[in-house]
Amino acid sequence: MKTPENDTISAIITPHGEGGIAVIRLSGPDSVRIADGVFQGNISLHDAKTQTVHFGSIRGGDGTIVDEVLVTLFRSPHSYTTEDVVEISCHGSMFIARRILELLVKSGARPAGPGEFTRRAFLNGRLDLSQAEAVADLIRADSVASNSLALSQLRGTLSKKISELRGRIIDLCSLVELELDFSEEGVELVGREKLLNDLLSIRGDISQLIDSYEHGKIHREGIRIVLAGPPNVGKSSILNGLIRENRAIVTDVSGTTRDTIEETVVLNGIRFNIVDTAGLRETRDIVEVEGIKRTKEQIIHADMIVLILDATGKMEVDHNLRVFDEFLEGRSHKEIIIVFNKSDLLDAVRTRQLNGLKLEYGTVLTSAKTGAGMRELEEVIGKLVNPENGKVAGETILVSSVRQRDNLQKALDAIDLSIEGARNGVSGELISVDLKGALSNLSDVVGVDISDEVLNNVFLRFCIGK
Repeated sequence: MKTPENDTISAIITPHGEGGIAVIRLSGPDSVRIADGVFQGNISLHDAKTQTVHFGSIRGGDGTIVDEVLVTLFRSPHSYTTEDVVEISCHGSMFIARRILELLVKSGARPAGPGEFTRRAFLNGRLDLSQAEAVADLIRADSVASNSLALSQLRGTLSKKISELRGRIIDLCSLVELELDFSEEGVELVGREKLLNDLLSIRGDISQLIDSYEHGKIHREGIRIVLAGPPNVGKSSILNGLIRENRAIVTDVSGTTRDTIEETVVLNGIRFNIVDTAGLRETRDIVEVEGIKRTKEQIIHADMIVLILDATGKMEVDHNLRVFDEFLEGRSHKEIIIVFNKSDLLDAVRTRQLNGLKLEYGTVLTSAKTGAGMRELEEVIGKLVNPENGKVAGETILVSSVRQRDNLQKALDAIDLSIEGARNGVSGELISVDLKGALSNLSDVVGVDISDEVLNNVFLRFCIGK
């Protein structure tokens, strides 16, 4: 009996649009039969060996040639999904690709859903869940950092660490439960001091993985930088300078920017999502008031704030900073950069004054008009975010998804309960319950005995064809 997990699925796996080739993939027990029914070449696919490529044509039900193609055959288990897989490479017309897909569906294949090929790779043991998530991240990678992290997780660096932690917990759990069987004889298979030390060691490793999430998030999603400051200080010009194009409207009129403008740029291997905002000031203009409200919301959720001030302004720096105290309060000095713009209008005295400022924040003098200081601003941003230029070195293990972090936190909470129990002399039976809870949460990170609901949520964000 065929089920959604063992029928034959098909999809166009190359991006939609015009290109040199398009590829249609089949995966499932009837892949070879279905492809053989529409393919005409110098050999029957039924007789072909695995991992071979064959030239021929795809023909419709009336024998009409749809296109000349190359067909690649991967027999189970030597394929991405571990099932029989056939990939048809045709000319890159979406009309042709859709015609071929329609023929395959008419011949018995089912259109694949989002991420269904990778889901089958997971269900068939080709990948664990953290590696499957890495596939989606690799497809979306747009910087050195996100690419390196996705490849690291796809190679199984996180999976190996989770497997090692699970093994250590299983060993402890086994000893504690075995000890319960000999409780009447007073046999102690694991001393409380050793149990506590082992639990503390496991706790340290899990805690380290959780702490890596913020760094992993930067590699995966990038840094959100908000350009803030009073009106007419050059925020939009700074945005245009960082992304190297005239994205934001720049005029001499104060309050030009009424809404947020977001653009992405890669600096030193890290992705930055840069947000230009409305100038902060008192106003009764209803549109500008809404823009300022949105600015404040963006500042709250920013990973980094670039506070832009007019270098020619007569107000003292400390006064300007006091005006923005409510936004800077509680922020690390590493999350804030002060930019004094319009430096091309400064005299020598004012330039020396600003260069001599002693602030805990990084400071840069720029001229968005001439480009002076823009390279220095990029360097300051890059150093504050990641001094290693976004590279994931060797076997560096970083947690990159909220799902992974949340499951690790639950595992840590369970380990904390077992540590508390070991310190307070509670029974091995209760400690065993907490250890099993930690084991279950760690298993969820890599998808051991994971629920269908969680799987659906993970693969829903995949593109169709992967």
